[in-house]
Amino acid sequence: MKKAMFKDLVYAFICLSLIVASFSSSWAAEKKYPSRTIEIICSMPPGGPIDLLARMLTSRFEKEFGIPVVAVNKPGGGGSLAGGILAKAPPDGYTLALMAETSILMPILLKEAPFTLKDFNVIGQINQGFATFFVVPPDSPWKTFKEFVDYAKQNPGVRCGHPPNTTTTALKMSYINKAAKLGLVGVPFKSDPEVYTAILGKHVPIVAAGVSGLKGLSEAGKVRVLFSFYPAADIGLDPAIPNYKTFFGEEPIDFPAHLWAPANTPIETVRTLRSALEKIVKSSGFESDLEKIQLKPYFMDGDIIMKKVLPNSEKNLKIILTDIGLMK
Repeated sequence: MKKAMFKDLVYAFICLSLIVASFSSSWAAEKKYPSRTIEIICSMPPGGPIDLLARMLTSRFEKEFGIPVVAVNKPGGGGSLAGGILAKAPPDGYTLALMAETSILMPILLKEAPFTLKDFNVIGQINQGFATFFVVPPDSPWKTFKEFVDYAKQNPGVRCGHPPNTTTTALKMSYINKAAKLGLVGVPFKSDPEVYTAILGKHVPIVAAGVSGLKGLSEAGKVRVLFSFYPAADIGLDPAIPNYKTFFGEEPIDFPAHLWAPANTPIETVRTLRSALEKIVKSSGFESDLEKIQLKPYFMDGDIIMKKVLPNSEKNLKIILTDIGLMK
């Protein structure tokens, strides 16, 4: 009888040990990051610089981690829709988002967002900034940016197409409109491709747009570039095209793209992502990829961005939004 009880106890102990070992193995496997597909939410529609940048990142992350990494477009609200989705995502490192600073900061400042900065953690910065251009049809009466500025000042109400209001491009257009007292009337479109479609179809006389597809259209003679926010020569355009510094005599504002994660993402997961992102951004291959869409890589640690950059950007953006009449 005692022997039977002893055998039962030994058997029970062995079974319990196997169960514990199984749970321990599963727990360890789950703790290993990354072990399954990572989703990077893209805050803009296909075809624009944010979308192209996201897809370049996914392929690099796949090589780095050896797992699938997919880009998912979630456009809306000028990019803020993606922020709302990310804020509610599980903080496990498997849902990230690629967004410009403005897609997070503007909706917060304008009190249109269901999130705050406390809902996010920045993995790191990816690029130096996004070029913005004023573009007209090739038969436009304005041959130079000065001619356009002079006309706009004398004839307030010129319609100017641009991407959604919370995008960096729209912000820069509004800032120049206010600073130069042009009196432009903004006409928002959903994306850069739609903006270029509008100018090609002459639905508006001028547009402020990003760089994606511009060089090809310019070289084909389908559009004329009047103004470049940054030096035009940096992206292979005519260096004689005026830029913000040469025309206005000031340094331009800059709102680059960051890779974002939900708040409370485990610190080890954040470190893994940050290390991989820094390696990717600083690689020569990634620099070559970005040259194809006229962007320049630039990595900055997410901790620095959260503690120093974003508070300063928020302060500057608040001033700009007040100056252009979007905030009181």
